[in-house]
Amino acid sequence: MEALALAEGKPPTAANIRSVAEALSPEDAAWAFTQWELRERARAKFPNAGRMLFTREALEQATPAAVARYHASKFPRGATVADLTAGIGGDLMALAARGPVVAFESDEERAACAEWNAGTPVRPEDAMAVEWGWEYAFCDPSRRRAGRRLTEPKDFSPNPVAVARRMAGLRLGGIKLSPMLSDAFLRNLGDCIEFVSHRGECVEALIWIGIEIDPGRYAVQVAEGGVVSRLDASPLLPARRDAAAFLFDADPSAVRAHALGALCAEHDLH
Repeated sequence: MEALALAEGKPPTAANIRSVAEALSPEDAAWAFTQWELRERARAKFPNAGRMLFTREALEQATPAAVARYHASKFPRGATVADLTAGIGGDLMALAARGPVVAFESDEERAACAEWNAGTPVRPEDAMAVEWGWEYAFCDPSRRRAGRRLTEPKDFSPNPVAVARRMAGLRLGGIKLSPMLSDAFLRNLGDCIEFVSHRGECVEALIWIGIEIDPGRYAVQVAEGGVVSRLDASPLLPARRDAAAFLFDADPSAVRAHALGALCAEHDLH
């Protein structure tokens, strides 16, 4: 952490990098200036980004703090929740604030970041390779490799199909995925699907599995202050096709959840 202190507030000029490198090492200097760059980028997701540690790839996929709190709210306080893919700790921080957690992250650098950020132990191993002794779990499969975004679920780590099978015996398990995946694929994973929007963008599809789920398809809007709006999008209701007096721009989660008919019905827009 000495390197971070030496680099704090300094632009990453050649002279500043050389100064830190001479005091410590070139590797320490490169790491410290990269951390300050990532901390600045992370402010949009994490209010406490200035005290966190990151890897570039894991930050891209990390759940924003407000959305992570929504994830954590689905699990009962006091119950142990397993974070199967802690990453740099976006969801883990919210889960740990809620109650007991057990955390896994197979990438050792990410595991170290998550442990620092969440202040809780993280096991640097594959959660799919151990015996499960918990009733609640959350998983955010890695969808990036070598800086490239993966689009085929079979390439995700861990495979969401395998995760869904393991979660079938839990009281509640959640899998965070891209909202760009097909309806058919998402339906095959679980009977409760939530499309979540944040800051005007549909950011994820959440699959909920287990005996405590609320079956159906839902549009969820998570505001910055933690206010959550949830719209039941099933059964599928038709939206009016003819032009009326006003034009409304629906929330992206409602569009992705095919909830425009339900949205019109709720607000008497038919």
